[in-house]
Amino acid sequence: MSINTVFNKTYRCAVCSKPLTDPVSIARGIGPECLLNEENKWKAKWTHIQPDFFCPADFQFRTWEGVVCVLDTQDAKSVTNHIHAVLALIEHDMDIKLSERRIIYRDGAGVWDEVQTCKTDDGRTQFKAFRSLGGIRDMEQAIKIILNEAPTAID
Repeated sequence: MSINTVFNKTYRCAVCSKPLTDPVSIARGIGPECLLNEENKWKAKWTHIQPDFFCPADFQFRTWEGVVCVLDTQDAKSVTNHIHAVLALIEHDMDIKLSERRIIYRDGAGVWDEVQTCKTDDGRTQFKAFRSLGGIRDMEQAIKIILNEAPTAID
């Protein structure tokens, strides 16, 4: 019996989005085949945030080439429904200025979207919208898309 069956969850690889079944791979966030690829070893370095009263979402995040990548682990409440708290936690507790960065987010279905934000009058970063990247399931491809285009203005 796999851990996915026990907890009725599907854990997915951060690289290829294939389901993970091995507890070590689940904790690492990357499957053994993807980890063997030298280029993907950096992807195993995610910061895992456990849910709490302030932010009930369970997620992992990392930065790469100035892009903040947020991964919904599907262990608790969704990042989609708690994106305001997720952004506040990353910005405040991790001291990352999100207003100066592009942000992408992988939902429970393994699809990457951009998280669009704006800066408030008091300097905090505020969520504005999710922007589709066209159903992209590969993180490197999603990063390349947003790095090769200018940020879109949101009213």
